[in-house]
Amino acid sequence: SCSSSSSSNNNKKLDPKIIMQVKHNLEIFSAAVTIKKLGFIYIAHRSSKEQVLHLRQLFCDFDDESQDGMMTIEDFKRTLAHMNYSDAKIRRIFNSADMNNSGVIDYTVFIAASLEMQGRINKTSLREAFHWLDVDKSGSITQKDLQFLLGGKFSEAFITKCIEEVDRSSKKGKISFKDFLQLFDEDESIKSVDSY
Repeated sequence: SCSSSSSSNNNKKLDPKIIMQVKHNLEIFSAAVTIKKLGFIYIAHRSSKEQVLHLRQLFCDFDDESQDGMMTIEDFKRTLAHMNYSDAKIRRIFNSADMNNSGVIDYTVFIAASLEMQGRINKTSLREAFHWLDVDKSGSITQKDLQFLLGGKFSEAFITKCIEEVDRSSKKGKISFKDFLQLFDEDESIKSVDSY
């Protein structure tokens, strides 16, 4: 994700509008349930280089020691130094983005957590994200789907909790497309998705 040729000088002044937008987006991501975070990750992964260029540069500027595409808590603190967060809040946001508790945030998750989703969230992008999450193509996101996607790094209890947070219509331990859409439709920071 980052190469020495693409990394710029850390002392470069960041645009205050970008800083405020990243701050806002990080707070939305940190408060989101796991399924919604996975949807954000898929949408970020599908975004064009142009759409994420300023975030890529921000990530690379602070991943400058290892250039391995992973951000440690120390890198994250440097990244958020412009945002006047307390150490406790930085750790909370970091822990929320470190979804597999590895002690690092990878490039795609940082982009997903920071990306301005307004304009990128629509019924088509959500349908694509849902189909990606529905690994077995059963028409629902199940525990097996999440266990596969998350690489077995989480307990069965955690996966069950992820499903229960979203399973509103059937209460059968699976997430329908309607439930998935409602996750994003409820977020006032993102304009309402196309009608169902």
